[in-house]
Amino acid sequence: EFAKDIASRHSYFCNVITVYNVAVLFKIKKTSTIMLHTTDAEMKGASAGVRQLIPVRNIFSFSGLPLQSPSQAFTDNAAVMSIIESNQITPRCKHINIPIELLHQEHNKTFKASLIWTMIMLADMGTKANTPKYHKFFKYCISAKQYLPDSNIEHFQLPQLQYYEKNFGYILKN
Repeated sequence: EFAKDIASRHSYFCNVITVYNVAVLFKIKKTSTIMLHTTDAEMKGASAGVRQLIPVRNIFSFSGLPLQSPSQAFTDNAAVMSIIESNQITPRCKHINIPIELLHQEHNKTFKASLIWTMIMLADMGTKANTPKYHKFFKYCISAKQYLPDSNIEHFQLPQLQYYEKNFGYILKN
């Protein structure tokens, strides 16, 4: 999100790392400097995401569960996608050359970038106010809802999953 901290005019970015559609890392951070425009803010976020992805991949490899190589990384900013794919630094981008160089170095090794529609950008859950429909969609994407057992078996009843997504009043009544 571009310059949303009113006091400092710093930007926020969010990174979500999922493995088999389950979130293993969800981080929202404020940039250390004022970004000049949204591309700079998203570039800073993409760079931070790759820096976080490298140790996550190493942990899974060490545990005997190596992840697909390269990992899929999504962006909804066409300018960021172009900068990553171009493998060059233009004069307009020299002020953020270190994050860009990291992305160039790790592209197609650690991650493979893909441009997606902004309405399905999972990381926007941490920086933008979404409609309830999209918020629920994002929550299901990272909470492993697809792996929940059927309601008629013991593995659903023992952890009391019937209370999943119920308000506190409903839980107290039952």
